Amino acid sequence: MLDSLPTGSSVPPWILSDMQALRAEGLMREPLEILSRSPSEITLPEGKLIDFTSNDYLALAHHWVCIDAAQRAANDHGCGAGASPIVTGHTSLHRKLVERISAWLGQSSSVLFPSGYQANLGVLTSVLREGDFLFSDAHNHASLVDACRLARARVFIFPHLDVSCLGTHLARSPGACRRVVVTESLFSMDGSMAPLADIAEVCKTHQALLVVDEAHAMGVLGPEGRGICAEAGLFPDLLVGTLSKALGGHGAFVSASPPWIDYLFNKARPLIYSTALPAPSAAAALAAISLVQSEEGASLRASVLQKAQLLRSLLRDHGILFSGEGSPIASLSFSHQRDATKIQLFLRTRGILAWAFRPPSVPSGTSRLRISLSASHTEEQIRHLAQSIPLALAEIGAKPESPEPSCQ
Repeated sequence: MLDSLPTGSSVPPWILSDMQALRAEGLMREPLEILSRSPSEITLPEGKLIDFTSNDYLALAHHWVCIDAAQRAANDHGCGAGASPIVTGHTSLHRKLVERISAWLGQSSSVLFPSGYQANLGVLTSVLREGDFLFSDAHNHASLVDACRLARARVFIFPHLDVSCLGTHLARSPGACRRVVVTESLFSMDGSMAPLADIAEVCKTHQALLVVDEAHAMGVLGPEGRGICAEAGLFPDLLVGTLSKALGGHGAFVSASPPWIDYLFNKARPLIYSTALPAPSAAAALAAISLVQSEEGASLRASVLQKAQLLRSLLRDHGILFSGEGSPIASLSFSHQRDATKIQLFLRTRGILAWAFRPPSVPSGTSRLRISLSASHTEEQIRHLAQSIPLALAEIGAKPESPEPSCQ
């Protein structure tokens, strides 16, 4: 990219130095040029690949019902929202979506955000003040990490899924301050599941607020796809979900009691100062939730989990253990990022796109090959992947790390 700078542009030497360091460490990132995408395949300039990178777990991004709803909304409202939701970016479709999300999740109220990243930023930076206490799982998503940094609170990182350590931290924190615990329900990188009932009990004991990010569980896990909180019969103080993964569209939401939602609508800067979610995205999400609640949705959820189980079973026959049991996320960790990158490149030669996640997306020493399963994947495609991974490991001479156990 730096080679295409206009004539006369100058680049500080430190930029070139930093870029060279990224290349030397195998951490350089460049965007893929995608020519077209179907539910389970992606077409790049080099040709068509089986796609195991998308979080479109139920293949709703290409469902004709969602596409038709978005097209009709675009005819009535255009492609963009025009302004923030506080100004002119809130239509009848947005209102219906908020009502549908709240009813689906059994919540009193909800509010929409343009993205999951902005929702997490909005929640934590609004709720916490300087000097408050924030407790975050060590494997939380980058959006939560950044929100922790911006919240100005005192942040305590507890070991992944370690409720005992969380309880110890909470017991040592002064009760006079606001105390917030934040965790994902289904962790995006390794597919592990948080022990939400135990975490909620610890929060109750120590009078701490609980924020749960259900981004990767929403639509796939729990009754009617309502997530792991619903499966546990739990209503956290603030529940964050996205419309961009299993629901196949774009945007995010926060569900909570009405005072919380009114507070966020007036305090959350990522909501107030961002252009709202476009009406076609709201319409697509409405259609997607209806599908998730239907018999077809139940079939799609069962299908993606069965396919994830098939992949793990086939790889276990080769002595290869992936993390994420019981979820559509399968992850294989390596101590060095180069091994993960080499496997990604090898799989690409066999017509497979699977992504190597490296620092800073994951902590140093935990680079991984992450597989996202979809209801649209065929058994033939999954068997091809299962045959290719052992070949890749043998080709590069890499040995994956043992997966961390899930607490559920």
